[in-house]
Amino acid sequence: MQENKTLAIVSAGTITNFPLYVYWSEPQENTKPHTHEFVEIVLIFRGEAQHFCNGRMNTVRKNDIFIVPRNFNHEFRNVSPDFSLVNILFIPEALPMPLLDAAQQPGFNKLFFLHSGEDELYPQLHAEDDSFAFILELAARLHQESINQIPGHLFCCLGIFIEILAYLSRLFSEKEKKQNSTYNYISKAITFINKHYRENFTIAAVCRASGMSRATLQRNFLTAVGCSPLQYALQLRISEAVILLQTTGKSLTEIAAEVGFSDSNYFGRQFRHKLGVSPGAFRKNKKIKVDL
Repeated sequence: MQENKTLAIVSAGTITNFPLYVYWSEPQENTKPHTHEFVEIVLIFRGEAQHFCNGRMNTVRKNDIFIVPRNFNHEFRNVSPDFSLVNILFIPEALPMPLLDAAQQPGFNKLFFLHSGEDELYPQLHAEDDSFAFILELAARLHQESINQIPGHLFCCLGIFIEILAYLSRLFSEKEKKQNSTYNYISKAITFINKHYRENFTIAAVCRASGMSRATLQRNFLTAVGCSPLQYALQLRISEAVILLQTTGKSLTEIAAEVGFSDSNYFGRQFRHKLGVSPGAFRKNKKIKVDL
């Protein structure tokens, strides 16, 4: 369903047009698929559910904060009995607020300027208890101001909303900085392995080169690359061996040594395990398809 671009704060039979609205749902039931013409900040403060957005499913739970951009088709399914949330809905270009240097924060751009089509996934994070409690308190104040509608309430609503945006912008900026930092570390690990995979290097050497502990290296490398550092090095060795088998007349022992195997028998076993055929059989049958 499509929502109008004019949001309204409604109380005691009066309607004040304003591009900002707070929807407090306690509990929140399953919803039907829908899109809207405003940006939606969602704060999950109790329970969990499955959130389907643009064809992807993500389990959301207490302390999760995410942004649903305009025109993203989304819905909640399989909600828990206590699933509860706060929606802060706004139209960025219609808000009478100065941006000043806010756009210098990567997190602010995610909150304020993201539109459908810019990213397959909506911005999201899981906040620490104290951070989430602070945001939830601000949302409660914003909600109360919108209900009371005493003189000056629109001014107060805008001020509270700016504080919410500022705090969330920093949370999202910190998350992005941490992610970029992690990928920088992984990049260093990959660069080291690409340079030294023919050598008998150790995981400790990769840790020193990347600046990560062994446990952090193994966890982050698996997440980023899909395998362990040693498995990645083995894949590089086998890939180079395939090229040498196809383009040179070197013996299997020579090729094994050149790509980093000190034992040609071990090289043969690993090659067969990876490609399902021995190096010798691979060389003889050039029609064998390689899937590395």
